[in-house]
Amino acid sequence: MMDDNAELFVKERCKARFRCDTMVINLGKTPERLVQDVRYWYGLFSHRRGDHIWKGMLHLPMDSDDEAASFMLNELAAGENNAAPT
Repeated sequence: MMDDNAELFVKERCKARFRCDTMVINLGKTPERLVQDVRYWYGLFSHRRGDHIWKGMLHLPMDSDDEAASFMLNELAAGENNAAPT
C-alpha cells in the first residue's frame, strides 16, 4: 500500500494537498506502546496552545473489498501473526 500511495506518506505533500497534518500509526505495535502513542498524539493535537480551543482529529478507515487482505487483517486481529489466505 505504501508503495502504491507514496504521496500519502510525505507530510509536506499531504499538508499542501489536504491542508492538515498527517501521521501514520502502526497498529501492529504492542498494546502498551500503542496506548503511549495515542496518548502522545491526543495531547499534542487535542487543543491549541495559545487559547486551549479544541482541535480535531480525523480517523480515516481503510475500507477495501480485497478479500485476501481482509482475511489477513482479521487473522492478525485474532492474534495469528503468520496467517495467509488459502
